[in-house]
Amino acid sequence: MRGIIHSVSQWAEHKSSWLVLFATSLALEIAALYFQYGMGLKPCIMCIYQRTAMYGIVLSALIVVIKNNGFTRMLGFAGWAVSAGDQYLPGGVQH
Repeated sequence: MRGIIHSVSQWAEHKSSWLVLFATSLALEIAALYFQYGMGLKPCIMCIYQRTAMYGIVLSALIVVIKNNGFTRMLGFAGWAVSAGDQYLPGGVQH
């Protein structure tokens, strides 16, 4: 088990993991835009909140894909955490 955790931790230092995060997040954004504008489906308010969180994740991953060093990885992790966790903080998304 410890070996698996160590491997995953080491993978975060490689550009490929951030590229996978960027590509999948961007693909989900493109799919959401296709559903909205291509198929005419109206997004609910929660969909809009999730979409804005995904934009933050896309931008955070893009920073690390462009320049991969310790500082940009920490910046990427921070942006990812803020984007993904904003709805759980006091004053975040209101239902």
